[in-house]
Amino acid sequence: MASQVERRRRGASSSRRLGAQAAPWAVLGLVGAVLLLLAFKGPDALLALFRPKPPTASQPLNLRLIHTNDTWGYLSPCG
Repeated sequence: MASQVERRRRGASSSRRLGAQAAPWAVLGLVGAVLLLLAFKGPDALLALFRPKPPTASQPLNLRLIHTNDTWGYLSPCG
């Protein structure tokens, strides 16, 4: 009859074997998903997954330009 320590060792090694058996399938699945994305969407869609998206404005922006002939660096155009 096997002791508890031997049972635990057997259980740990079987779980390591399961992880080692699943790793190649996970890699194969990832490679297959990338190839499918490349085939149907093109390389730009694959790169777009990793690029940050630019921020979107909630409303239009107003820009006001004030021109002065000031060469001294004063910020007030009227003074």
